[in-house]
Amino acid sequence: NNTTLNISANFAFLIGGGMYIMDNCTFSLNPLDECYCFFQFVHKNGSIMNKVTLNDLKVTIHFQNNKARGAVNLFNTNIDKCKLETEIDVNRTRLFNHLFHNTTSGDDKVEYSNSVASLPRRIVNCEATDLEIGNLTPISVYKGQNVAIDLMVMADMDIPIESVAHFFFEKPYFANHSDLLTSIPLIYNTKLDHKCNNVVIPWSSLTQYTNLSNKTEFAFLQINVPLFSLAPIKFHPPSVFLYNFVNISINPTCPPGFIMRNNECQCHPYLTEHSIGCDISTVTLTIPAYHWIGKVHANSTDVHFSTACYPGFCNISNKSVDLSSDPDGQCMFDRTGVLCTKCPKGMSVVFGTTDSICKLCSTSKIFLFVLVFLLLGPLLVSIMCYFNLTIATRTLN
Repeated sequence: NNTTLNISANFAFLIGGGMYIMDNCTFSLNPLDECYCFFQFVHKNGSIMNKVTLNDLKVTIHFQNNKARGAVNLFNTNIDKCKLETEIDVNRTRLFNHLFHNTTSGDDKVEYSNSVASLPRRIVNCEATDLEIGNLTPISVYKGQNVAIDLMVMADMDIPIESVAHFFFEKPYFANHSDLLTSIPLIYNTKLDHKCNNVVIPWSSLTQYTNLSNKTEFAFLQINVPLFSLAPIKFHPPSVFLYNFVNISINPTCPPGFIMRNNECQCHPYLTEHSIGCDISTVTLTIPAYHWIGKVHANSTDVHFSTACYPGFCNISNKSVDLSSDPDGQCMFDRTGVLCTKCPKGMSVVFGTTDSICKLCSTSKIFLFVLVFLLLGPLLVSIMCYFNLTIATRTLN
């Protein structure tokens, strides 16, 4: 205790410029608590400190000017799932931030700064980092559509890290038989950044080894992340992976504007005849200016087509639109509905204007309008009575 350690101007070719720590005990996807941490707290005489609070610790480790491709300051196979011989009353993340400087950005979270890394622990979805990606709802795709997956790889203390992902694909049978996983062919691989990665796997990659028949309703993608994707080659056995599965739900129907042909969704011939571009890989239609395509009734399967959409309602230039998820993407000024004739809720076309822009409905103006009539009515009757005015006369037979 009461010491400062400076680790500066060190260099590593790949990872762990300031400190590189690995031992057999912590080299595991699920390290045991018996593995000792790479740091312990001792008195000046070398004896272990039995119990301390965070305020009692007067220890600081500074990292400065270290260089490496990844984990510039510190790489450890196991940062927080380890055993401390000293009892301390805070969680490991807060303790780590208290001890190690120039590696963190907050008391309760370690942000990525290409500074600290461990073995990968979890493959997660970008929008729900607390959930393993295999626990999410199935990804629904049409036949011919590319599979898009948003994912990140998290290390100890939920630090997002760079890595490499290998994708394997097979029918559900193989996903339930781990002894057969090694025989599944690789279909796609990509480098993963520490930020959110939008991985797009082409439909052709999914079907190059497996024929997805009309009866196939779901399939599995196996995602493998090497434990040492940035580590030295001698510590990178190719068979050691963190892995998870993503359930792919294959829609047996086709999106609006497409029909099933040769076991794949293709552009409807009528749209092709009218020079409407279709791309099933992204489920988009390229709709020309002043055209509209969509459903008149939400529950109907019929798709209607117009070449004379009112200017200012539909787009005045070509627009790529996914009718299955964003049918109003072909409309201007936030309009919605058939031929883009509706304004959003709470908006309306303003009387007396020459444009077609939807504007917010002002409740204060409506109130003033009604108030004027409420005041003018009694006033008009009073004037008529005071001057004894005759509004109309007629003769009764």
